[in-house]
Amino acid sequence: MKLPSPLLLLLLAMLICPPTLSAGESSHPNVLFINIDDMNDWTEMMGRNPQIQTPQMHRLANMGTYFTNAHCQYPRCVQSRSSYITGLYPETFFAKNVEGAADGHEIKDSQGVVEQAELLGTQVIDEYFRSRGYKTYMVGKIYHGQAHANVDVDGGYGGGSAGKPANAVDFPGEGTGTDWGIYEAGEATDAEMGDYQNASWVIDQLENHPADGQPFFMAIGFKLPHVPWYIPQNWADLYPADETLWLEPFNPELWEVDEETGRFGPSPLNTMPSAAASKLLQGYPNILDPDDEQYVGLQGWRDITQVYAGSISFVDDQIGRILDGLANSPHASNTVIVLFSDHGYHLGNKNSFTKHNLWDRANRVPLFFAGPGVPAGQTLDRTVELVDVYPTLLALTGLPPNPANEGDNLVPLMQNPGIEWNEPALIFHGSNADQAVVKENWRYITYDPTDPDDAELYDVAADPYESNNLAQQPAYQDKIDEMRTFLMPRPFLEVRLVTVGEGTITRNPPGPYYEKGAEVEVSAVPAQGWQFDQWGRHASGSEPTTTVTVHPWNRTVKATFSLGTASYETWDAFTPAEHADASISGKLEDPDNDRYRNIFEYLFRTNPKEPDQPQVPRSLLNPEGQFQFRVRSDDPNLIFRPELSLDLQTWHYNGDGSGQDWLEIVNQIWHPEDNSRTYLVEPLTDGEPASFFRLHVNVTVP
Repeated sequence: MKLPSPLLLLLLAMLICPPTLSAGESSHPNVLFINIDDMNDWTEMMGRNPQIQTPQMHRLANMGTYFTNAHCQYPRCVQSRSSYITGLYPETFFAKNVEGAADGHEIKDSQGVVEQAELLGTQVIDEYFRSRGYKTYMVGKIYHGQAHANVDVDGGYGGGSAGKPANAVDFPGEGTGTDWGIYEAGEATDAEMGDYQNASWVIDQLENHPADGQPFFMAIGFKLPHVPWYIPQNWADLYPADETLWLEPFNPELWEVDEETGRFGPSPLNTMPSAAASKLLQGYPNILDPDDEQYVGLQGWRDITQVYAGSISFVDDQIGRILDGLANSPHASNTVIVLFSDHGYHLGNKNSFTKHNLWDRANRVPLFFAGPGVPAGQTLDRTVELVDVYPTLLALTGLPPNPANEGDNLVPLMQNPGIEWNEPALIFHGSNADQAVVKENWRYITYDPTDPDDAELYDVAADPYESNNLAQQPAYQDKIDEMRTFLMPRPFLEVRLVTVGEGTITRNPPGPYYEKGAEVEVSAVPAQGWQFDQWGRHASGSEPTTTVTVHPWNRTVKATFSLGTASYETWDAFTPAEHADASISGKLEDPDNDRYRNIFEYLFRTNPKEPDQPQVPRSLLNPEGQFQFRVRSDDPNLIFRPELSLDLQTWHYNGDGSGQDWLEIVNQIWHPEDNSRTYLVEPLTDGEPASFFRLHVNVTVP
């Protein structure tokens, strides 16, 4: 681990690309870069799951060096991949203090990662090799999406698809994709799976790349065992989903369901802090609460374990096919291989079937190196991390180090395992201060560095499933103090803005990123016709301007606005003669150029001669999903009609000739102060709910 210093940006800016190698100078070894998605450390060599079958990974371990204590930098695909592809910690890659840099948590495609790296003065790993004479190949999921345009040979992102098995389980959790199923005989074969086809593509490239040509950097990303877990029957058969199937340890006495909130969390016997309990995601499978629609029970737990383990064995077989292809190619003796997963995954431990946390099951990954310069048949338990992959590959191929890399070159450790090694692994999660430090057998987690109660400490050797939190025991204070010295400070934090109703929030200074401890003035600015009510989240009070302190993590301020009355009298301030003026009374005219025609100015009682900024009070969906609008009610010539649409093409309303009632006015609220009414309208559609509403208006202006 190389912590960034104040000189980091200067060093990044000094990064110079050496001249491209010619074909005659291609003495550097090739690189075969193999990435697996969402695979935890279930390998034969780890012994974590005693039933797992991964003979090809075992074969690779015998060819080189296997690390048993390797960890990702972030337990989520986007952030983890962005980190090891650039050789930067997430805290550096998602930098907010670089002019023009994007908000890293929104960077999801390969081009965004490439551009962010360039803004930081460095290169993604494949571009670093390409600019030094390598031909780059890419297929499958390396980035979080399609390969970027600079890749020399792009094999595509997905390969083919066998579709959904007939017996697939559509899990009810929203947005998780946690579905599973088994292709029965005759439904789909290995060859119809995308990962199989991508492996075949790599085998073809290995065979066809010239033996005397330029060196190659060839990357393949397997999608399984990422959800959905759809696998052929032959791989499921390796792990019968019955009482003989091994399951991750789970102690139900440490967990309970809160009767008031319905959330599951730690019981009084559990030493997990409340901050950690809040990280337990709802909406994923659970084995604790039979009343929850996400409850899968013992058999569902077995079914999930079966298809997850089967997915690993299926991918393992594709790795074997690639190793065979390499062995039969002219490049067998001159190719460095690296294989790893982007992060781990829970399979029932802590009642969790996901990855979004800082515990061992979500962070620990398999990591292999093989080829020239790598000792064969070696297993190392020293602490390493995925940010080390980039500098290690540069060392193994003889390319110059990238001074921007924040990881460590593992070659000295592989070639001399007895050397002093004091490097931890750093794992980040979320936008707050959540961070884990792993060093040898110890894992320290903090959710707020300023609050010692919001921490966890585990001796993973003695407690591999982290059920005994030692952070509050005085006997371990020295260990906690040691682990805390490795925490990476977050130099910049964000003040986020949330509004309810119509209005905006301004920040002073404008931000949105600030140093810790900064004082930020926030002001609520209601839209025309609205009024500010109160602050929420990390701001409080009812004054429109207040101050928040950016500490110890990101702040979110919420301003609530409601419909006011001040602007509803403006139209009535005009004389009848002015009403008759064509520049005002023309229903479709917009003399004040505020993008609201006079018919709407009249409807909302706003000023037809002055721009109503930022917007007039308009219709909206309230929190109950009802169409809500407030209009004047003192003109018998005012006609309005709410309408709905399912597709933004055809609009429906009561009395449209279809013979169907589409909407129902469920409530009217009269406002005597300005003789206006608020209407609440609900859709009456069956099946698919209405997605779009509008207000059709007609009025005869006096």
